[in-house]
Amino acid sequence: MKSIMVHAGGDDAFESRLQAGLDLARRSHGHMSLILPRPTQDYVAFDMFGGAHFVAEAFEAAENEREKLCTRIECAVEGRGCALGLANV
Repeated sequence: MKSIMVHAGGDDAFESRLQAGLDLARRSHGHMSLILPRPTQDYVAFDMFGGAHFVAEAFEAAENEREKLCTRIECAVEGRGCALGLANV
């Protein structure tokens, strides 16, 4: 196993997933990719008539939270001897 994909998120189980991914990547001399999901409900509002509207303020707030998560991840992985990639989806 040389490429490990880990779902990144702000949930309680993320730290455990991150640690497990780091352990596997180090043992196999592999590369860990963190997948950062971008759920549409973070920045799209739906009305009762079936319309969808882009909410710029909500998108900006969600992007700020994603940036904080990326910074936290990079700090957590720094110096752990593992190649890391971040994928935004």
